[in-house]
Amino acid sequence: MITREEILGKFTCPPELEANLKELLEKVNKLRLLWAKPMKITSGFRTKEHHIKIYNDKGITDLSKIPMKSKHLYCLAIDVYDPKFELTKFCKEHTKEMEEIGLWFEDDLSVPRLHIQIRSVASGARWFKP
Repeated sequence: MITREEILGKFTCPPELEANLKELLEKVNKLRLLWAKPMKITSGFRTKEHHIKIYNDKGITDLSKIPMKSKHLYCLAIDVYDPKFELTKFCKEHTKEMEEIGLWFEDDLSVPRLHIQIRSVASGARWFKP
């Protein structure tokens, strides 16, 4: 099972985000049970400072180009290592189950990870472009 430590990493969950973390753990662990294979979290909760550093390390230093409404900042999202996009394919093939669990995904094959979140984007699309 995915643990809170895997999502929080070196950070402490702010009390106001504890309910989000609990919901995220519940939902991603339902996916974990369906998937029935290990899932390596590459990114979970991020502080604002850590989030900015991640983008700065990619060469993005203009704050207006950094997504400051990222679900990672609110314990609402994780990224899972998915080098062969097997988890991505599985989730796409199990749309009904993903809808029942309440998960939304970035549709992005440019990086070897699957972004999973527990809140809809404005369009409501289950799979969305970052």
